[in-house]
Amino acid sequence: ALYEKAERWDELAETLEADLAIAEVPVDKMELLARLGRVRRDKQDDAPGALEAFRQALTFDPSHAASRAALEAMLDVESVRRDAAAVLHPLYEADGEQKKLLRVLDIETELADGPSERLAILQQAMVVAEQSLGDLETAFGYASRGLREAAGEAELPAWIERAERLGAAAGNTAAFVAILREVAPNILDEQQQLDTLVKIAELSRDKLDDAAAAREHFEKALQIRADDRRVLEALERLYEAAGEKVQLLDVIKRRVDVADSDAERKELLYKQAKLCESSGEAQSAIETYEQILDLSLEKAAVEALVRLYGAAERWDDLVALYERQIGAGPSDEEKAGLHHALGRVASVHLSDYDRAFGEYEAALKLDPQHPETVASLEALMQEGHRDPAS
Repeated sequence: ALYEKAERWDELAETLEADLAIAEVPVDKMELLARLGRVRRDKQDDAPGALEAFRQALTFDPSHAASRAALEAMLDVESVRRDAAAVLHPLYEADGEQKKLLRVLDIETELADGPSERLAILQQAMVVAEQSLGDLETAFGYASRGLREAAGEAELPAWIERAERLGAAAGNTAAFVAILREVAPNILDEQQQLDTLVKIAELSRDKLDDAAAAREHFEKALQIRADDRRVLEALERLYEAAGEKVQLLDVIKRRVDVADSDAERKELLYKQAKLCESSGEAQSAIETYEQILDLSLEKAAVEALVRLYGAAERWDDLVALYERQIGAGPSDEEKAGLHHALGRVASVHLSDYDRAFGEYEAALKLDPQHPETVASLEALMQEGHRDPAS
C-alpha cells in the first residue's frame, strides 16, 4: 500500500511477485496476478509482462472476467496482439464465443508467417462463420480471401470450390466471378489457370448472361491451350450466334484437328465446307469436301464436289471423281448413271466424243433402256456426231 501511495511501481511489482511466491490459495494467486498485470500494463508500460501475468491468472480460472477483459483490450496493442490472440483463441473455442473467435482469427490471419498458415486460419474462420454462425456472407468473405491467397498454391482448386459454393449460397456469383477475374493472371499452374478462365467464361455465359465476358475469357483460355475441346466448342457456339464467320471458321478448323473419331471429323468438315461456301471461298470448300472423301466416299460430299467442280469448270477433277465412284463398286443402276455423267462431261465440256460414246455404251450395257443415256445419244446424233463403232 505504501509503494502504491508513493507511486513506486517497480517496488510494488517486486512485492507482488514476492507475495505470489508465498501465496498458497489459487484464488489469491489469481488476484495477485491480475493486480500485477494491471501494474505492469498501466504503470510500467510493460505490455508483454502484463500479458504474461493475465495469462497466468487465467490458468487458475479461464472465466476470470477482469483478466479476459484485459487481454481483449491487448488485441489492439501492436506489440502483443499476436500473443493475446494466441491466449484467447482456445478460450473462445472452449466457450463457443464464435464472434470473438472470428476477431482473433482475423488477427492471426493478418500476422501469419506465410501462405500455408494464413490459408489454414482462413479455412477455420470460414467454417466458424458458415457452420457455427450461419453467416454465409461472412463465410464467403473468408473464402474469397483464401482464394486470393491461394493463387500460387496447390490448394487453389479447393478454395475455388469453397468460394463458388458459398458465393452461390449467398447469391454472390457475380462477386465470385469478379474475384476469379482478379486472381486468374496470378495463377502459376498452367492447367489451373486454364480451368479458372474456363470457369469464368462458363459462369459469365450461364449465370450472368454476359456473352462478352464469356467470349473474352474463352479466347484467353485458347491462348493457353489451342486444342482444348471445352473452349473450342464454347467459342463455336458464341461465334455462330454472333454470325462471325471468320472466327467461327478458325475454331471449326481447330476442332477438326483434335476430333476424336472419323465420324466427328466428318461432321466438322461438313460445317467447315458449308461455311466456306457461304463465305464465297469455293476453293476452300472444295478442299474441305476432298478431305471428307479421304475419310470415306460420302454421297453428300460427292454431290457438293460435282456442283463445285462444275461451277469452277474443273472438268478433269470431275471426271476423276466419277471414275473414283465407278471404281468403288456401286450398283448397276448407279454405275449406269455415272457412266452417263462421264459421257456428258466428255461431250459437252471436253468435246471428247469418242470418250462420250464409250461411256454411253458402258451405261447401256448395264441398262439398255437407260433413259438419260438414250436421250444424250439421240442429241449427239442430231448434232451430227456418230459413234465410230456404231
